[in-house]
Amino acid sequence: MTNSSRYKEALEQSHSRIEYWREVATNEFAVELGERMSRCGINRAELARRLGTSQAYITKVLGGNVNFTIETMVKLALALEGALHLHISDKEALTTRWRVEPTTSGATVFQSGVKTTDVAAHLEANAAEVASAWS
Repeated sequence: MTNSSRYKEALEQSHSRIEYWREVATNEFAVELGERMSRCGINRAELARRLGTSQAYITKVLGGNVNFTIETMVKLALALEGALHLHISDKEALTTRWRVEPTTSGATVFQSGVKTTDVAAHLEANAAEVASAWS
């Protein structure tokens, strides 16, 4: 068995582990949080001030290095004048991320998706989005 096939097999097996899905959800939330910060023009210092916490904690949050509770996620969303919405999707379906932004004629919905089998590549690609919110 080659290293490549062993790696592929290990990756496929990881999809059956709860830790994998927890990391997917944590990283997706951190990416969305960073995107919201960018859209709102809010940096780590301002978000920390709004939450009454440290910039170091915000850095941990944006890096997905926090075991989020729903209450914490709600507090973060509210600090960015947003709301938390959770959904459940089929494991093999596209994981859908969306946002609704008000416009003068109503609301515009932005949506993007990524196959769960491509999550590692997706998270790697979105790391830059999270990092941009750190500055």
